[in-house]
Amino acid sequence: MSTESRISGLVTLILSAVGCAVAITAFMVYQYGPSGSYPVQKSLLNPEFIPALSFNAINSKTGAEDRYVFDNITFTYFSVDAQQPREVGVTYQQYTDFYKVIANEKSMTDVPQDFITLFDRSNPARLSIYIQTESNAQWQQEKKIFQEVQIATEGNFYRIQLRQEENPQHEWAYYHHPDIKEKAFNIFVPKQ
Repeated sequence: MSTESRISGLVTLILSAVGCAVAITAFMVYQYGPSGSYPVQKSLLNPEFIPALSFNAINSKTGAEDRYVFDNITFTYFSVDAQQPREVGVTYQQYTDFYKVIANEKSMTDVPQDFITLFDRSNPARLSIYIQTESNAQWQQEKKIFQEVQIATEGNFYRIQLRQEENPQHEWAYYHHPDIKEKAFNIFVPKQ
């Protein structure tokens, strides 16, 4: 093999690597946006996928891999009248209505620490999507939260739990939506 063909091969390899890097970067920018924000449509479970939600995960009861399926959705909030938390079941249509309200939003890119503590200090309302093991065997049965949305008591902010994030400091994407608390309550806890 001549020196010229080796150099040509090396140049081709380098250009291929650069081309792949550019393609991956372009894909990531397209997928997640140049700001690093999370679109709701890519961070919150789309209502269309709820009926088919089924996957394998480690069962904390058995330590083995098990099949998990969708169980239910609940909305939990602190009732000022009762001075305790209340939990109501959420229908598929209610979840879809809420998803439509926030579907086109993107998360905030710079989240101040005092904003994060806004959720930790208070009793945020919680929209929780639950999964359970497919098996009904008592020794194997487990129910757990698949994903959660928290709505700050302040009323204009919410956060979505990100799935499969390794760093607990970044397990939430934060959003601003005027009167989101009121809109959520109108959907999930309609006045009688």
